[in-house]
Amino acid sequence: MRIISGRFKGAKLEAPKGHDTRPTSDRTRESLFNLLLNGKFSKQLRNRPFADIFAGTGAVGLEAISRGASKGYFLENGRHALPHLEANITKCRVEDEARIFRVDASKPPRAPEACGIIFIDPPYGKDLINICLTPLIEKGWLAEDGVVITQGHPADPVSVPKGFEIADERKYGAALLFFLKRIS
Repeated sequence: MRIISGRFKGAKLEAPKGHDTRPTSDRTRESLFNLLLNGKFSKQLRNRPFADIFAGTGAVGLEAISRGASKGYFLENGRHALPHLEANITKCRVEDEARIFRVDASKPPRAPEACGIIFIDPPYGKDLINICLTPLIEKGWLAEDGVVITQGHPADPVSVPKGFEIADERKYGAALLFFLKRIS
């Protein structure tokens, strides 16, 4: 697993062994960020904070910083993932641009600032997106024009949270990404 492009291109990232953490594949991250940088969501990424929820290794948030996000906020409480997340932030030398919140994603603290993008990649099959999204919104994590990107398994049921609509949908291998925007 590595950073695909940008400032940290080629940096190899650490990941815990086993199945407790399921890092987003290089191919999925490459496709996601190509879409973000060259598509309708580019203004939500560049020079704006990015929140990586259920961050695991931090690969998605670090890729965001590498490609132009101003900061990365990482919510993670997995005891196996946290040492790797910390090591990856150090490896990329972004301690000043990254902040880890060691919390349950369904009980986030008040956001330090609103993010242009919130990326939520929870464990599959538990409908955690809806459980986490409402408190994240209530605590100020999403900018008014921000987008929420959720990653799930194609077999998981999809329910769009109240106040949101699907702005785009992409399938990359075993990952299904939904881009959610607030209903105006």
